[in-house]
Amino acid sequence: MPSGDRPAERRTVGGASTVADRSADVPISGPGPATSDGAVVLTPRGRLVALIAVVVAALGLVLAFQTLSAGPATSEGRAPDQAAAVPGDDGGAVPGKAAPIVDPGSAGGSDSGSVAAAPLTPTPSAADTDAVAAPSVVVNDRTQPPAVEVPTAASGQLVYASGATAPVTGDRVWTYRVEVEDGLPFDRAEVAAAVHATLSDAGGWLAHGNAFQRVDSEDTDFRLILASPSLTDQLCAPLQTRGRVSCRNGDLVVLNALRWAEGIEDYGGDVASYREYMVNHEVGHRLGRGHVECPGAGEPAPVMMQQTYGLDGCALNSWPLPDE
Repeated sequence: MPSGDRPAERRTVGGASTVADRSADVPISGPGPATSDGAVVLTPRGRLVALIAVVVAALGLVLAFQTLSAGPATSEGRAPDQAAAVPGDDGGAVPGKAAPIVDPGSAGGSDSGSVAAAPLTPTPSAADTDAVAAPSVVVNDRTQPPAVEVPTAASGQLVYASGATAPVTGDRVWTYRVEVEDGLPFDRAEVAAAVHATLSDAGGWLAHGNAFQRVDSEDTDFRLILASPSLTDQLCAPLQTRGRVSCRNGDLVVLNALRWAEGIEDYGGDVASYREYMVNHEVGHRLGRGHVECPGAGEPAPVMMQQTYGLDGCALNSWPLPDE
């Protein structure tokens, strides 16, 4: 044995003996011993490790290329076109709504019964311009309002129409304010004008000794509110309007925006006349009138009849009869 060499070590591998020279040992993942001509020979294990390293490097390159191709991720770790949708709010909550105040001594109600007050605090109108234009049609020689789609619930926030009409005189003068739920497809100024035209018509409650003045102050005899079906149900509670009909609830005259937009089948598409009926009927409850029935087939339908549920053989009529 040459001076300085360590003795060979005998190992048993797989039942067979082999001799390994410690001076020639190298890490298992490194090259094999050098040959006499300087070339490096890989052991079988070294070749396997080298092959695995090449495969891992190739996979890394593929993954890096795919990441660059996918584009930037959102804050949730997804590409922008895969970001999660945010659920909408279909509630129609009423900010600042007070608990109902029962008014057992007052008459009238919706197309279904007793009354209770449920006041809201509206905000003043900054601009009364929310209308949605649409082609008009003519029914019963009347130009009809544009067709619009009313949402089941809107913002829940009431905005009143600014301005006031001229002072009036009469046996009984009623002041009122027009309020429209924000988010509905109706112009507040146009709604206020339509209501005023109905209440100031000589064929309406004016002929029964009642006069009406629109104001924009809080001190009023009643508030006339155009609301989504959802908000109508809240304002009319405990009356059961079920998103379909209107009501008078205490000093609130609540008109369902769905009915304001569509009318009813028995009016044959005459939405303009049905709007007059809505105003006259619900304001009639505020005046103390109750419900009446159809007097007979072909007779004019009383305005205090529950016409929304059908005319029951009566003829279309949107104005108070002399004996109402």
